[in-house]
Amino acid sequence: VMRISQGTANRQMVRLAVDHAPAMADWLFAAGFTARAEHPVLGGGGHDPYTKARYFWGENGGLSILRILENELQPLVDAGKVTVLLQTRATSLLQRRGGAVEGIAATGADGRAVEYRGRSVVLTCGGYGSNGEMFERLEGIRDYADTVYPYSQGAGIIMGLAAGGYLRGAELRQPLFNAVLQEESAPSRILVRLVTDPTQREPWEIYVNVRGERFLQEDTLTFDAKEKALKGQPDERCWVVFDQAILDAAPKPPTRSWSKAEYAEAFGSFPTFYKADTLQALAAAARIDAAGLAATVVEYNAAQASGRDRLGRRHMPLPIAKPPFYAIRMQGYYLVDSAGLAVDTQLRVLRQDGRAIPNLYAAGELLGMGTLQGSSYPGGMSVTPALTFGKLLGEKLLPV
Repeated sequence: VMRISQGTANRQMVRLAVDHAPAMADWLFAAGFTARAEHPVLGGGGHDPYTKARYFWGENGGLSILRILENELQPLVDAGKVTVLLQTRATSLLQRRGGAVEGIAATGADGRAVEYRGRSVVLTCGGYGSNGEMFERLEGIRDYADTVYPYSQGAGIIMGLAAGGYLRGAELRQPLFNAVLQEESAPSRILVRLVTDPTQREPWEIYVNVRGERFLQEDTLTFDAKEKALKGQPDERCWVVFDQAILDAAPKPPTRSWSKAEYAEAFGSFPTFYKADTLQALAAAARIDAAGLAATVVEYNAAQASGRDRLGRRHMPLPIAKPPFYAIRMQGYYLVDSAGLAVDTQLRVLRQDGRAIPNLYAAGELLGMGTLQGSSYPGGMSVTPALTFGKLLGEKLLPV
């Protein structure tokens, strides 16, 4: 994990997660979890792999884990050992003089204010990815893509900060690279994800930023390099540019699961697909700098003819010269949040001075993915630590 994150993940928290993950996995398998037939594998695909096969998916993805948790929980609910409150919104933490947490204030299903008190409070209520204002304030970039669970509104962040906690990891955000949005406006649903992995489809097109400039080696083998390059572009956005000859000659389109006919029709159907008879008109339609795009195409065509590209690209089958010309707007997007409440290795929520807030703990996405993944995407370092830390806190805080 530290290698894949290039040392940007929190080493202590990663160590806590990976040292206790085997016991959690053993518990999960003993409870009936079944991995896919070809698993474990080296990684999740696209991102940098592990050196040993250690990454598992269930037969039905996340639902495989959910079913296990439901089956384990229901007998405890039936026996009266666990109470589940639905349609109940936690609003704030109750604290004694001195700051120790002693419960939560909430709004019940009937709309009335209620309070619940206990020895400890564990915040595990997810991130803030669907709270556009909070996302932009904490991450420093607008949330252009509507991809996240709608109830990820940052409730735990708000409560934790109000109780004296602080956030870390926002600077480690890294956009995912391959989404084409349904609309030009934001936030928008994702229309299609492009195949940008050269092992699945080598690139025939070029990628340019709003200035019309290429900014990465399009056939690089690592998603990490693409994502870091995209992060440095205005609005974390780029355009895929090509011509009619490439549209005709490429063996398959970059749009996953679309036929060539469906792909060609998209340029008259969706606002993020552009087509024009000249590069200047294409730039105007896509709102890219026309002079920059023209200069870039000239430079790329010279590189294609000589076989030597300044960015190191190797696969350059055709120049971009035959009208009409095409562009697809591709947008960086996020499935998880980078910033989260700071905790120690006992999962106690910390104040800025390093002191723990008594009786307050946190786990899951609420810790921020920057803590456990750094500025990259090591496979399995989202759901696995959430389960692992939940198990640790259950064993620590609940009576036997």
